[in-house]
Amino acid sequence: MESLSVRGAEIISQSDPLERGFVMCLQDPYDKHHNPQGFLNLGVAENKLCVDLMKERLTRPDMSDLEPSLLGYNIPIGIKSLREEAAHFLTDYCHSPHPLNPDHIVVMNGCSSILCALSAVICDPEDGFLTPTPYYSRIAIDTGLQPVYVPLDSQVTGGHNLPFSLTMQKLEEGMEKGKQQGIRIKALILTNPQNPLGNVYSPHLLKECLEFANRS
Repeated sequence: MESLSVRGAEIISQSDPLERGFVMCLQDPYDKHHNPQGFLNLGVAENKLCVDLMKERLTRPDMSDLEPSLLGYNIPIGIKSLREEAAHFLTDYCHSPHPLNPDHIVVMNGCSSILCALSAVICDPEDGFLTPTPYYSRIAIDTGLQPVYVPLDSQVTGGHNLPFSLTMQKLEEGMEKGKQQGIRIKALILTNPQNPLGNVYSPHLLKECLEFANRS
């Protein structure tokens, strides 16, 4: 502990029940026949429905075509061919009115790495972020920032058809709460589909969130 930075000591001092549960599940996983008393992990957002499709694709002969250039150093934002394929896919899948530029795409190995990198370049250590709750608790640890919670109601309120509905009023209230706490909010972090609720934000709501972030 004495050799760690202030930030490092703070990170390891944070208690994350999600991570502790994850480790327990890895050490004693459930198996219907061999370990029926083991742990079944319901705490991660993994899509098991596509495992058979991914396995079939990853075991095709063309997947073993390994170019020598891939075994050495490359550009840190992701190899060009991968970014080009990602740009093409996202342009088509998201119905973009204009083709996405591969030079505007950065590829990293997971959400934690992305949150850590983004918070390092756009935020200072004392800054905070808005996020609807319940939320994925690793976000605060991955960013190292102060979370300002936007509680979502379990009851249907305000003319909405679904519980846990996010509204601009709730975001405005969260922003005001952050100001009262002396926290400078530099980001609005959403997971879509929402983790852990699984709700999918509508295009209209996402546009409202972008407009909120732009004026805040």
